[in-house]
Amino acid sequence: MTEELKKQMEESLSAVKSAFILRPLSEQIDKILEIQSSGAGIFFSGEVMWHVSLPEYDKLLKGHSESLNSAFSDMSRCLSSLLENHDKKTQVLCSVELSSGGLDE
Repeated sequence: MTEELKKQMEESLSAVKSAFILRPLSEQIDKILEIQSSGAGIFFSGEVMWHVSLPEYDKLLKGHSESLNSAFSDMSRCLSSLLENHDKKTQVLCSVELSSGGLDE
């Protein structure tokens, strides 16, 4: 693996991890769109279980996607639909579990 590829993988991992902190709903949507447009998920493979949690309301939404990129798309749609019934400042937390695969090397 070249140093450039290693650096890209580390930057991608950092970008993906940045989506998984508690933040307002509208900011979370923006963060996921930013990650999607950066292509950061390209180094990850395998099926993904994703979760969107609204701790304030004790609400958990979850789903299954065929890849990390698909999971980000699914979570984005889920978050956008939450905007219909929740304030844009409602705190949300997203998470994923890689079912198989992981970081491609």
